[in-house]
Amino acid sequence: MNSSTAARGAGTWRALLLCAQMLPATLVVPAIRPLFAARHGGDEGAMHAFMSVNMLAAALSAPFVIRLLARWSRRRVVRVAATLDALLLASFALPLATGPLIGLRFLEGAAHVTTLIALLTEAADAARRPGGQRIMAAAGAGLVAAIAFGSLLGTGALALSPIAPFVVGAGLAVVVAVIAPRRVGDAAVEPRPAGRARVAARLAGAIGAAFVSRFAVGSLVVTFALFAHRVHHLSDRQIGLCFSALTIPFALATFPLTALCRRVSPRLVVGVGVAGYALAMIALAWVPTAWLMPVMLLGGVASAAVFGAVLVEASAITAPGERAHAMALVNGAGCLGMLLGPPAAGIISALVGRGEPDGYRAALVVAGGLAALWVIGHASVRLRRSALVHS
Repeated sequence: MNSSTAARGAGTWRALLLCAQMLPATLVVPAIRPLFAARHGGDEGAMHAFMSVNMLAAALSAPFVIRLLARWSRRRVVRVAATLDALLLASFALPLATGPLIGLRFLEGAAHVTTLIALLTEAADAARRPGGQRIMAAAGAGLVAAIAFGSLLGTGALALSPIAPFVVGAGLAVVVAVIAPRRVGDAAVEPRPAGRARVAARLAGAIGAAFVSRFAVGSLVVTFALFAHRVHHLSDRQIGLCFSALTIPFALATFPLTALCRRVSPRLVVGVGVAGYALAMIALAWVPTAWLMPVMLLGGVASAAVFGAVLVEASAITAPGERAHAMALVNGAGCLGMLLGPPAAGIISALVGRGEPDGYRAALVVAGGLAALWVIGHASVRLRRSALVHS
């Protein structure tokens, strides 16, 4: 077996493992409303808390995951975290009170992101070895497949039982806990705190891109649905098709755009992707109804560019012992953006005009403007560095 074939096989395994690891986070989403309707009186506040508290846990857990990977072997981290994730997912099927359920969801978010960071760190290390250029693209494709098709799988499981998605998610986490430790290598020694500060400085652009892109997606989740329904008078089915125009291009374009980073600077791909986000978010506020789906398609392609290229950049500019820190920073920034996007959009739309077109437009423009500010800042930093090199 030549090195290219071996690398392709390694990439396929990592894609499958990361897909299995991410699927529980997406397939349980359709089950949340039925769960709270059946056992928690349909409490919408608790439902939103359940939806977001795992993101909060993921953002807060990043520093602890770095320390854990510095002390334990990567195999042990994956085995323990994935097993804990499986137990916590299974616990959601039990008749729990609302408070303990939210608390367990927080712990599940921490266990989930710990496994994810460990697997991404291992993939980033493998991608830097000879013949491993395709590995990060394959890893990104595995994550995207889970994001794109998780809700569909969860909806299918709901036909069996309201708790079936949680049981299926727990089963997938068990598969990861059993198989992944046999496939991943052990972690390199992590850098000292001073080294971690240098990693954060080098990754400032990628961290910012991860934050603003996920913030934009978070801003869309509720705000665009309300805007499309109340301003453009679209039906729920039409709104669903608009979101499909975002997610399907995201799924299809991630692998080729991540692979493009083998020939083009990942920083350039990230910059173009965030610029696409800025344009799409601002355009959504003003385009006529017929243009909504094409603009969402642009947002999906931009999302694919940022998602994959950020992982490649984080892998490319860090040493082996720094990659756990890099992956934790990038994932933590993305989770924070996704956590803050929905409430920020809601607050802005309420302040500018509750239920009015200008309120929704303001929320979309702010999200797009934040992405545009990142592009301007990133470009100015690159230009200054280029001028210093050539002076």
